[in-house]
Amino acid sequence: MPFIYCMESSVSPPDAGEECATQLGIAWQPLSHCANSTEGNHLEHEAGLATEALDPPHNFVPWVTLNGKHTDAIQQQAETNLLKLICDTYTGERPIACG
Repeated sequence: MPFIYCMESSVSPPDAGEECATQLGIAWQPLSHCANSTEGNHLEHEAGLATEALDPPHNFVPWVTLNGKHTDAIQQQAETNLLKLICDTYTGERPIACG
């Protein structure tokens, strides 16, 4: 989320990727390669199709869905403490990040 926030806060988000990655200690080359690759284009297209298929349709971004559902409660919980929401909802083996 900090990377996305950094880019979205920029005057020119498409040009901010490398600077944001550097600030956050993220390797820029793999991100840039993916974003400019056929696979990256395919993934972006698939995300667009999923966005268009949302029910209810999204009204803003980020429009948080959890297990394919969006509610005001999910949105509020995600904005307040996304990690807790995911940890409380995840049904697999508990990840280390969830404590």
